[in-house]
Amino acid sequence: MQLVAAQLQIENTIRGLLKVYGLKIGAIHRNRFAARVIDLLGMASLPELAAAIQPLLRIRESMRAERKAFDRSFAALSRQDEVTRRLMTIPGVGPVTSLAFKATIDDTDRFITSKALGAHLGLTPRVYQSGEIDRSGHISKCGDRMMRHLLYEAASVLMTRTRKWSRLRAWGVSVAKRRGMKRATVAVARNLP
Repeated sequence: MQLVAAQLQIENTIRGLLKVYGLKIGAIHRNRFAARVIDLLGMASLPELAAAIQPLLRIRESMRAERKAFDRSFAALSRQDEVTRRLMTIPGVGPVTSLAFKATIDDTDRFITSKALGAHLGLTPRVYQSGEIDRSGHISKCGDRMMRHLLYEAASVLMTRTRKWSRLRAWGVSVAKRRGMKRATVAVARNLP
């Protein structure tokens, strides 16, 4: 996570330095970013700008290489465990999400129901009860913040990008029609593991 954030920060710094001289990169795939920057530097013929940007490009490239190595090691680790392999069969759940789930939850037998697991991760609605008042609010946000975020992202992929039919997706779509997409995504995230 930190490598991705640092890489984006370097890319934005490069964009900012180029923009001062009126050079815009535009929307471009991350694999073509360095080539586009070098093209712009070649067209502008500003040696002081190139001297400032070249070290940033080298640092960005080394971060990309480290991130690829991390991704390969995460994929290898996730293939070794039965629970993580089973989790990765769900669309939107990759090695990082499955390993984070395994590290956060460890033993699923300590939770009697999936509702208890959802409550542990903070994906259940907050309840306010006083006298005759009984209201359900937003999610409680108890538990591990990163795990909750990863499950929400996986549920979002399942709901929006995956076209393959599944019972969970069909249920999520029906909830989205009644309650809205965000609530449906949280509900699907609660039922993913």
